[in-house]
Amino acid sequence: MKIVIVNQHVSDVIGGSEIQCDLISRELLSRGHEVVYVAPTKSEPQQVVGEYPYSLCSVNYDAKSISLEVLSHQPDIVYWRLNKHGFRHFAKKMYDHAIPLVFAVSHVNDVTPWSAKPAFGVKGRVRMLYWLIKSRYNHGGFKYVDSLTTLNQDLKDKVKVRYQYHVPNAMVEEVEGVVWPRPYCIWISSIKKSKRPEVYVDLAKKLSGLGIDFLMVGPIQDDDYLWLEEKSKLPENFHFLGAMTVKQVNGLLAESLFHVHTCMPEGFGNVFIQAWLQGKASVSFGYDPSGYLASHELGFDANEDFNVFCEKAKLLITDVNLRDQAGSRAKNFAKENFSVAKLGANVERVLLETLERK
Repeated sequence: MKIVIVNQHVSDVIGGSEIQCDLISRELLSRGHEVVYVAPTKSEPQQVVGEYPYSLCSVNYDAKSISLEVLSHQPDIVYWRLNKHGFRHFAKKMYDHAIPLVFAVSHVNDVTPWSAKPAFGVKGRVRMLYWLIKSRYNHGGFKYVDSLTTLNQDLKDKVKVRYQYHVPNAMVEEVEGVVWPRPYCIWISSIKKSKRPEVYVDLAKKLSGLGIDFLMVGPIQDDDYLWLEEKSKLPENFHFLGAMTVKQVNGLLAESLFHVHTCMPEGFGNVFIQAWLQGKASVSFGYDPSGYLASHELGFDANEDFNVFCEKAKLLITDVNLRDQAGSRAKNFAKENFSVAKLGANVERVLLETLERK
């Protein structure tokens, strides 16, 4: 097959879906397919040569530019993972040219007709209304979709696409050693309101007498959180480390006691997979992806009850046997369900079955 993958690229934006699309591209290439990665960018498009094994084409971040670039490659099939940005226009163009289209759901907003990020103030509310209308308009693009994949079982069958598949994410396991002098738990994400990093800081304050550190890793994407860089405003047991590579994050997870999550529900969260592959349980403030924490006993979800959140984190700090057993279950579960090879095989199967139906 000649496959075009559409999403922003890790050379421009390091995010969960970008990491997944890079892994998928490499796996499909290794399986003998021709892969072209069309990468919309909000900066000036630049040709990236030689760094990636697949063809990488940078284009302007608008539906018309993306459509023209994709059509110029004459693909057998398209794998779209750019949420609903300009999606209706793009999907209609693929339909008009009889090119099969697979939509990869990576966020709950993808399957929510009226969706927008929360905003505040008069200008924020006007902007939010604009995005709600755009979301609903682009939602109409699903009528042109041949197949849909979801990274989370809870997001299946939320839109009217006949053929839907659950395709879990994957993560690499390689580690780069990062030494920390004291026992610690760790929180990893980009830092903005939807990730609720302040809840993790509050957890560190509440459990300050237990002799462990609370590490936070991730880039600050909202200036309202610049205070995380001011040590004088933080508890002594809390340490903000900033952005790190995937391998460095894996290294920190490997030596941690457990992983802590405070983000609002989105898609699945690569960090869960990273933590579990390193044999670490998760304590979540209010999100249990696909119900796995409960059903497979991989940690705890506090259902947004801060007292329960503190109680479960304290339990994993003090009960070594419980922590080790949950971590062992997490590793076995992740190895079985979230391997890169399995991700590649699953996506390949979806693409082949979609083509066969045409």
